[in-house]
Amino acid sequence: MKKQLSALVILVMLFVLFLSGCQESSENKNIGLTNFSTYTNMEKGFSIKYPSTWR
Repeated sequence: MKKQLSALVILVMLFVLFLSGCQESSENKNIGLTNFSTYTNMEKGFSIKYPSTWR
């Protein structure tokens, strides 16, 4: 019985840790894409946004 309770407590703790890591942070929301440029490669069929201050 003690082992089952310990296993249940550990599973609940892992589940809570997992859920707390899935929340979107406010840091990610505030970066915006206003100062980004886009590189497009039509031959390969992809495009990438990058900061316009990159060289």
